[in-house]
Amino acid sequence: MRSMTGFGAASKTRGGVSATVEARSVNNRFLKVSLRCPQALSAREHEIEAIVRDRVERGTVYLGVRVARESAT
Repeated sequence: MRSMTGFGAASKTRGGVSATVEARSVNNRFLKVSLRCPQALSAREHEIEAIVRDRVERGTVYLGVRVARESAT
């Protein structure tokens, strides 16, 4: 993928933990990745950014990650 403008979101629940990822992107001459994630994932920020950089050549990409435990009712 060279560049893109768009929005996408996905959610997954496994083992009582729910994760949601939202991605927004706009065209830009260069590649800029902005990531917001919980403190628990901060050690993996470089890995997440590398995945984006492997797939996108240019544009501004905003990623938001939310993680929550499912409540037992």
